Amino acid sequence: MAQAAGFTGMQALLDDLSRMAAEVQAEAGDIVLGAAVSMSADVKAQYGQGPTGNLARGVVVEKRTPLRVKVRTKAPHAHLFEFGT
Repeated sequence: MAQAAGFTGMQALLDDLSRMAAEVQAEAGDIVLGAAVSMSADVKAQYGQGPTGNLARGVVVEKRTPLRVKVRTKAPHAHLFEFGT
């Protein structure tokens, strides 16, 4: 005689897992953004305050996707500080 096993609540479980993934992604996005902001503050501190402040002011955080962030500088002369003359 064949026996069948059933599982009730599978759709609810899948819905919960799907929501959890979104919540985890949102939390991870906050962590990534926080790390990028902290990194930009470190870079600005290393640049120090020059006569114009343009080096530090040029450091920006660009959010590309919820989990992808880029820290970069818009200062055209930043390469001189980075690599020397």
